[in-house]
Amino acid sequence: MCDPRQAKNNLDVSRAATVIEQNALRNVMDLDRKTKKKDKEKSSLNHFNCFLANFRKEAADDAEKKDFKYFKSYKEIVFEDLEKQEIFGNLCTYFSTHARKNCNPKAALLKYNSCLNYFSGIKNYYLDTFKGKADTLPCFSPRLWTKYYKELHGIKAQAARELGEALVEEKELATSEEVRALGALCFWEGTKEGIDFFSLNKCLCHLSARCCEAAGQLKKNLTYKELQESTHKFAVLQFLLDRHKTDVKQRPVVFVHRGGVLEDFYFGLAAQLLLDENTSPYLFPEFYKTVETKRAGDSIDSKSSSLWSQLYGKLMDLARSIPGK
Repeated sequence: MCDPRQAKNNLDVSRAATVIEQNALRNVMDLDRKTKKKDKEKSSLNHFNCFLANFRKEAADDAEKKDFKYFKSYKEIVFEDLEKQEIFGNLCTYFSTHARKNCNPKAALLKYNSCLNYFSGIKNYYLDTFKGKADTLPCFSPRLWTKYYKELHGIKAQAARELGEALVEEKELATSEEVRALGALCFWEGTKEGIDFFSLNKCLCHLSARCCEAAGQLKKNLTYKELQESTHKFAVLQFLLDRHKTDVKQRPVVFVHRGGVLEDFYFGLAAQLLLDENTSPYLFPEFYKTVETKRAGDSIDSKSSSLWSQLYGKLMDLARSIPGK
């Protein structure tokens, strides 16, 4: 006779093995990233519901229009409502002056970065929900959202100054030693891919760029600007940078890094262009492939960031294979 408890254990083990087999080919980093994206979207929409329930009220001039519509939840909003209802301007005010952690009225006001991420998350939710239609609506005009972002930044910056606080919370940065070590690994790896990754990291650092912004760098936009100090004139590299998140285009300049070549963008570009076969108009073609099919409003940073993590992982494997510390 078979022990029923043993039979149950065998069944549990079999089920666990089936689950593992089903997930065996899935990248654990992809699972983690999807979870984080879902959590961020959930938090954004929770704040949107809080705004709809407590802060979106009919103003006196709205009464004359006779089409003001109340919503209890983000789920009630349909495409036609986005055409007819003013929502996002008032929502920007909510995030600028009222949004608090976990929608708790006794909690502290949200920091600028959290407000910006949640505000953008709500926009992206509806752009994804009504994909192919919503991006033509006036309420999603890039020019209008640039104004929203500027107002949000301005109000939060003023509040931070009055309180004597930093506008954003600082994160721990890589040390110069860690930056140089990663740079050395890129060259030690010995391929064009490694050199391109080195140059990309200098771009991210010196331009304070996101991966998706660096991915769109065209070679033809790599120019120079002449500067003057006292009587001395000199030229420095200048880039055209499209800040996707805030719909702002900038032309930052980059100087030679005096700390050493492993931290220098000029050296990275020189090594990269020396090996370049000139088959693409983009400085970082492999990264451009991750964003080329994306449109305005899409979450365009995830795939380019995933590629960065993949290349970084390869270098860490190389580092672990080297004997010594």
